[in-house]
Amino acid sequence: MPDETKAMIEAALFISPRPLDIGELARVCNLGNPGSIRHAVEELQKEYAGRNSAVEISVCAVAQRVSRIHNVNSRIVKEKEGYIMRLRADMEERLTYLAPQQDIPKPHLKTLALIAYNQPVKQSQMVAKRGAVVYEHVRHLVASGFVEAKKEGSTKILRTTPMFKEYFKLRNLKDLKNK
Repeated sequence: MPDETKAMIEAALFISPRPLDIGELARVCNLGNPGSIRHAVEELQKEYAGRNSAVEISVCAVAQRVSRIHNVNSRIVKEKEGYIMRLRADMEERLTYLAPQQDIPKPHLKTLALIAYNQPVKQSQMVAKRGAVVYEHVRHLVASGFVEAKKEGSTKILRTTPMFKEYFKLRNLKDLKNK
């Protein structure tokens, strides 16, 4: 695998705040062969592990919006495999306090926490608790892949995605009450 391709993949994973799937990495590298990209990622993973790096490239779920259904605002969310660069778990526990502020704005994070804790929850109930800003928060959280919204009557039903669990390192949603 050319070093330039691996360097581009490494740079893309380093700069991205979210997981990138094979298709996105292929576009970054101008390669049409997903197998080549997967092979390059595997080589990078071995290199990081081989030198006992504090950084690793992990496999995780990536939520993908597929389509709209019959003029309805709900979106079908499909899961696929993606990659993210992050600190090894043992390093992260000791160094989290050094990290810059979360890439999720604090008001959005509060809305996300309420959705996660009360899911499935109607958007109208969230608006009653937090106000009209919830509409903007939900748009952001859906676009970020943390929340899925299904149209039901005049409201939407909100719930978190597998990407939410991956991002916050939750094995299951019961862990939420322990954090």
